[in-house]
Amino acid sequence: MITLQNFEIPNHNTCGLETKDGEPPYAVSKERRLKELVETSEMQFPESYWKNTTKEEMCLEFVENFKNQYTQLYPSRSPLLLSPSNETGCRKFICSFLRPTELPYEELYDWESPTCRGDPVRGCAAYTANYVRYEELPRPTELPSVVVSPATTLKWQIGDCFDMSILLASLLLGTGYDAYVVIGYATPEVCENNQSRKVWKNTMEPVAERQEELNKDKARHRNRKYYSKLRQRPNLSSQFDKEQAEKKQQAEKTADGEAIADEKDNDDDELQGKRIHAWVMLQGSANRRKDASIEEGDVFFIESSTGQRVPINDANYLGIDCIFNDQNYWVRMQESRTGTEHHDKSFFTFDLKRWEPVFVHDDEDEEEDPNEQTVTAVGEYSPSNAQLDDQDLVPPSWVQRPTLSRRQYENRYAGHQKTLEYRNARVELFAEYSEPDLKVKVVTLKDEFGVDEEVHTFFKYRKDKLKRRALYPPRDENGNALFRSNTAKIQHEWFEEGRRSEQALPGGSQEALAQHINEEGKKRTMVFYSEARLDGLVKRVEVFFEPKHGTPAVFREDSQPAIKKIMEFYKDREDRLVYRSATFAEPSLASQHESRAKVHTYAGGVGTGLTENKQMPRKMAEKFERNPEVPADQDVAKRTFYISLNEIKVEYHYGPERITRSSRLYSKDMKVPVAIPVLQPHQKQPKASMLADELRSLVVKEKKALDEIRLKQAFVDDVLRIRQEEEGLTGRKCQAEITVYDTLRNETKETKIDEEQRKADERRRAEQRKDYLAPYLSQYCKGTATRDVRLSAKDAVDVKNAVLKDLKDRLIQRAHIMQNRLDREKEELARHQTNFHKSQEQMAESKEHEHYIQIVENAMWRISILEKRLERHQDQALQKYANLDMKLRSDPRLKEAFA
Repeated sequence: MITLQNFEIPNHNTCGLETKDGEPPYAVSKERRLKELVETSEMQFPESYWKNTTKEEMCLEFVENFKNQYTQLYPSRSPLLLSPSNETGCRKFICSFLRPTELPYEELYDWESPTCRGDPVRGCAAYTANYVRYEELPRPTELPSVVVSPATTLKWQIGDCFDMSILLASLLLGTGYDAYVVIGYATPEVCENNQSRKVWKNTMEPVAERQEELNKDKARHRNRKYYSKLRQRPNLSSQFDKEQAEKKQQAEKTADGEAIADEKDNDDDELQGKRIHAWVMLQGSANRRKDASIEEGDVFFIESSTGQRVPINDANYLGIDCIFNDQNYWVRMQESRTGTEHHDKSFFTFDLKRWEPVFVHDDEDEEEDPNEQTVTAVGEYSPSNAQLDDQDLVPPSWVQRPTLSRRQYENRYAGHQKTLEYRNARVELFAEYSEPDLKVKVVTLKDEFGVDEEVHTFFKYRKDKLKRRALYPPRDENGNALFRSNTAKIQHEWFEEGRRSEQALPGGSQEALAQHINEEGKKRTMVFYSEARLDGLVKRVEVFFEPKHGTPAVFREDSQPAIKKIMEFYKDREDRLVYRSATFAEPSLASQHESRAKVHTYAGGVGTGLTENKQMPRKMAEKFERNPEVPADQDVAKRTFYISLNEIKVEYHYGPERITRSSRLYSKDMKVPVAIPVLQPHQKQPKASMLADELRSLVVKEKKALDEIRLKQAFVDDVLRIRQEEEGLTGRKCQAEITVYDTLRNETKETKIDEEQRKADERRRAEQRKDYLAPYLSQYCKGTATRDVRLSAKDAVDVKNAVLKDLKDRLIQRAHIMQNRLDREKEELARHQTNFHKSQEQMAESKEHEHYIQIVENAMWRISILEKRLERHQDQALQKYANLDMKLRSDPRLKEAFA
């Protein structure tokens, strides 16, 4: 991995084209793009864009005839989009707009990323919807007069539903999918790409790990031997709350379009069922590529403006007029503009009673039984598997192959940013490396009143391994958010594995921070990757004292929290320690002002000043796992150090089938005897000397536990200080981390002198490639170009002889090659003739005789060609030698050789 201290933020204009006012194409209307980028020759188009071939003219004539017949038969129906104008104003057949293309990026090979099913960012459909900005049709009830080619749509990064659907279908066809463009009618939400009534379904769970830990704890308790004999707690969950949650969920589904008939039947909408829209249809076909998400015979829609999969019975899609791909064009035969016919898969079969294709069989009407209905899948009725007489009229695509460079591919969004507004959330998407803090997504969840409640920010390629940050409002006892109050938010940060600190930490331990949860003034939790730490620390929790009278904590710049309790959780330690805690007394107001230390400004928490002021805990506790090799009454389960009472209590593990356990209470001043409860009759009491030795050992362990508490607190303070520096609060910029495979950001930046030297070397090498004497003069060059070298008479003669000798050898070698090939052909012909004469009687009138004649004719033809080539080579060899000698005599560098 390579760290970039000052990574370059890309330019805001992601497509590289500008209008007269300096605006990118995706920021202006389609009319302005056509006028200022196409008509002013800002973009260069090949001849196929503005000129039709003879085949295309014949196709347009055929299509125009089909269109006239359709208009006469169905005068009340909407017109067909058969031959719109492209961006240069030239009329083209709509099927030729599709250019099957496979771009060289793995993400774009599948319509939906197989590793991220449902991800609104990954996959060909999602990428196209994000990369190209959606614009509405200027007249929603009319077909567009200009349709842009998919290559131009990629360059402009903006398009209407027709442009985006054609682009997506071209990419899907290029990767082997059975894709079609559908033209029909949709609701205003779909045509306007309005997501404000939908619910953001990718809910952000605050702490998924918490629920997992709770499940593990429940399973651990249930596995205990006497768990089934214990009295179970009553179920105190509210049935009313469950019913309210179900109602809320049903209301969300209703708002998401599954039960919004009242909105669709809105009488105030004058254009209901008249808004024209285009989208993409995918069909699982046996003769196309296999995809785990598409079964054979499966049919579904893809909304090109969102990249989401839509079932064919979705109520937002009101009707279909026609379907086309790069091979054919099908028109729906039903009279009604809208309806539910397309809700059935059988609707998308080539049934002559439902569809009328533009190109059909010539003998279909003659050989087909009129009483017998022929049904063939739309995807199977194409020139690839059916011989169409009209196939000669279908012109190839005139569109340039859509291309996408690596830098354009990584831009991902027009202007490096895209914002999606949902009913319960606002989603902001950013291109990688486009933001100073390297964020790639921000999800802001809203409450039922539309007020921002939770903010989730996702990051990538940060050196500090931060991958996600969430801000939650504090909640009251009833779970209601206190977002509008003056209380501080709860911040939760997630980190990837491999987080290392360049600075030395107390104890020489690795940081290995996994999560950081901070509720200002109340609690701070740090979760670690315990496998990466030598001490096995899993989690550390700090609980702070809250102000009295139940008022929330409010921090000032000169204040700091006072720790109430510290809890540390461990696993996989040699000493079997699993838990350590320290409890502190509440300091008085005067002591708070006296012990006030420097405060960090990092939003994830502030320093406590515990290590600077040596604040003593009033109680410490340590818990240990059971050691099966030691008897239970000698295996320590818990040690409690009552520092304020000057006592130490040791509790041992429960023995097999025991409900009581041994314990000892020591007094450090030895004024009170050790309290040992009698659990069994005839129990032997330990000797006083042994108890004294144990007390001395416990005092040492108490000091060690206190040192560990202070060491961990110093470690936490340093982590908070490092996080403050990483967040740029000290003036440092966020550092990016890239791999060695990133060719865009691993380019070395050369100085002007190095650049001039490199260009001079390239020019010198180019000149040497053009100089025919460069291989012979390189040994005489001493830092000068071969054209400027000066030779002595002897050197000039040596160079002249070497050049002429090499030419002579090459000519002789080429003549030998031709002669050898000629000899082989003659030997092969003689062998065939000998074999034929030996078996001539047996193959008199058979096919083998004809085969022999064919072999002889081919051999004689090859022999004649080789003889002519050899003869011509011999004639040209002398002329080439003479020409080279003349060229050497006229070369000023060899004038000494001919003096």
